[in-house]
Amino acid sequence: MRIMLSLLVVAFPMVSVSGSPGQTDENSDRDVDWHENGLVSDGLTESMLWNGEEHHTDPSRWSAPRLFHTIFEEEYEDRIVLSTGEFPDILPEAVYSGNEAYYFLLVEPDFDRSGPWSTRIVINAEQEKPILIDLIDHSSYSVVVKWINEKLLFGRIWWGRVLGTDFVFDVEARRMIFKEMVNDGCIPYQQSHY
Repeated sequence: MRIMLSLLVVAFPMVSVSGSPGQTDENSDRDVDWHENGLVSDGLTESMLWNGEEHHTDPSRWSAPRLFHTIFEEEYEDRIVLSTGEFPDILPEAVYSGNEAYYFLLVEPDFDRSGPWSTRIVINAEQEKPILIDLIDHSSYSVVVKWINEKLLFGRIWWGRVLGTDFVFDVEARRMIFKEMVNDGCIPYQQSHY
């Protein structure tokens, strides 16, 4: 929740995230109306998270299909496994962080073989053993992993055609700091426009 509120402050700096229902923001030239299940400010309500509830724009208002995000579903927790281990015998190309101190290796499955497939992310963060993130039983789409900054990794894994998980991993703290489901919005868009 703290991360989402920080993202809101960055994304919508003109909107204060303090106050109570029915109160307007004295530090803004805009009126901010607070409600129990969301913050309303110039029609931004649908794209904001408040009190742990998810809000995104209704697909009937979309001009095209899009990806949208929902709260992480705990049933996928055991398909993202963190551990430590050894480096693989065959090393794929290393992808270095901005400070060139840390790197990750993406060990992908052989997609020519029938699934289920699993991908391993091997992270060297200048520690005795590498950090392993195993993504188990995913779809035939490749896993996307990239550095956000010198110590944070973003990853996207698709479990099927319409549902995946976005995550952010802190390689120094050796923990996930963010997980959320990513949904393909083609079907909701079509259902609301045709």
